[in-house]
Amino acid sequence: EQEPGIFQNFLSLIYKPMPIILILALVLGGSTSFAAEQALPGDTLYPVKIGVNVEVRGWIALTPEAKAQWEARRAERRLLEAEKLAKDGAFAAQAAGIEERFEAHAQKVSERTDGFWEKKNFAAAADISTRFETSLKAHERILEKLADELDKTEEAYEKLTSLAGRV
Repeated sequence: EQEPGIFQNFLSLIYKPMPIILILALVLGGSTSFAAEQALPGDTLYPVKIGVNVEVRGWIALTPEAKAQWEARRAERRLLEAEKLAKDGAFAAQAAGIEERFEAHAQKVSERTDGFWEKKNFAAAADISTRFETSLKAHERILEKLADELDKTEEAYEKLTSLAGRV
């Protein structure tokens, strides 16, 4: 019987810890990703939320309709973040980033909806447009209410009313 060579010994050393490393990576990555779901702009895990979680969920949306609905949901999530930050008194510091991300998502929804109209997919265009507009109106009212609760001289007031006007 032939003894294992140096190469085979080296490979066995590498591959033995691989399952353990893979399991650790999945557990740690999954728990970080899960924790990041509740992160707000300015939080340490927020880049994981928007750079990993949101992008992975976008990859799962396979049809054009699902992609448009996901873009609408992304815009709504930015508004929810704005509302949470406003309630905590931390909106002014994050307003520019939130507005920028919201505008980008809203623009993508508009482009996808325009594509449906052009392809005469009226049902999808109407469904996505109606749902998105209804959601935006509700968020606009919430943002206006939050702004009304602030001192009108505060920077946060101006930024919240500005975002509400863009919605």
